[in-house]
Amino acid sequence: MRITEEIAREVIDKIYPIVGREISIANDKGVVVGSTDPRWLGQTYKEAIEVIKRREIIEVDPKEGEGDSGTNFPIFLGDEIIGVLWVTGKGEHIRDIGKIACVTIELLLKQRFFQTLENLKKQALDSFISSFLRDGYYGWEDIAPYIGILEYDLFLPRVVVALGIPEYGVIMKSALRMMEESIYKKPLKYDVKEKVLGICKSVPGVTEKDITAHLGGGLFVILKVGEGNKSISCIERRNFAWLENLLDRLQSELKTNVYAGVGSCANTLSGLRVSMREALSALEIGILFSRLGYSDRIFLYEMPLVMLGNIIRSTDSKLRERFVKVVLGNILEDRELLHTLKGYIDSDMNASVAAKELFIHKNTLFYRLRKIKKATGLDPQKPLSAFYLWLALCAELFVQLDSVEQEA
Repeated sequence: MRITEEIAREVIDKIYPIVGREISIANDKGVVVGSTDPRWLGQTYKEAIEVIKRREIIEVDPKEGEGDSGTNFPIFLGDEIIGVLWVTGKGEHIRDIGKIACVTIELLLKQRFFQTLENLKKQALDSFISSFLRDGYYGWEDIAPYIGILEYDLFLPRVVVALGIPEYGVIMKSALRMMEESIYKKPLKYDVKEKVLGICKSVPGVTEKDITAHLGGGLFVILKVGEGNKSISCIERRNFAWLENLLDRLQSELKTNVYAGVGSCANTLSGLRVSMREALSALEIGILFSRLGYSDRIFLYEMPLVMLGNIIRSTDSKLRERFVKVVLGNILEDRELLHTLKGYIDSDMNASVAAKELFIHKNTLFYRLRKIKKATGLDPQKPLSAFYLWLALCAELFVQLDSVEQEA
């Protein structure tokens, strides 16, 4: 492990209050990479090279008019010298200070090393989940190297739970703005990701056997140890109390909506890939339907609503667009009527409840419903007509999604 300028700055910030004297740090090549005196930065310090060669403390008396005397300490990491610490002054007191500082540096470097190792494990986990489970199938020989690094039993029955944070980009921009305004310039964008992962792992119900990872953007997944070969639709809803709790905590912390898509239980790696696709599909459809006013946050792949969404999505895009125009064409640009229609259907076609939810008089509601009937030829107060209208509203969500994907 080499001492970089970043590490040297961190070390100096930590040990300068301990030492209370001017200090400089050179790397294993004798080049100064950190100093309380910026004039030293980038210079090759010949005494440092001598210390590295002799592997011992060297005191230096400067020539007349060339500055202070100093003591040079080899910085060890294990048996290897990775740099040199220079401290102004000489004598036993300085040697004691320097030795304490070198031990502190070694501890900081070991901490950094283990942090790097932990980050590599996280990257391997994210890569495995993204490359193998989400993006495509690879042979056993391709994923075998991951097994030892991941330190998880990949062959336990698992359910994939996908978490979606639609406003993640906004949160990231806010975090970056805070970083720019902060005098410490900490990488807050990683704090957001780590915060989400930390909450996911700490919620009661999530165990050490469960795998948590980041897929990029506002997508996170939990590979939850499941219940044998049960279909997820057969598992009682109460078994998702931990997930409700998780969503509550994430929303409280991030101040935004968070949704979950749940796949079926898998007993094999290929089945786990299917569960991943199902969870991501359920999440995407659930977020779309939330625009229609649905208050649900957990969407199971086998829920009728999600399956209907998949049916709509599987139809030809031109057919979807034509269906929307045929049914809603005359009111598509009238946001007030569309909002009224959504509110009325979402209130189970109960006029009193709908009027209250829409903050309008009941007579105003009936007036708008008559306008919708006149414009579309379908009466929202009749169940079958209301179903056609609602189905068109659902299809319009996918038309909008098609438009966004084409622009991208």
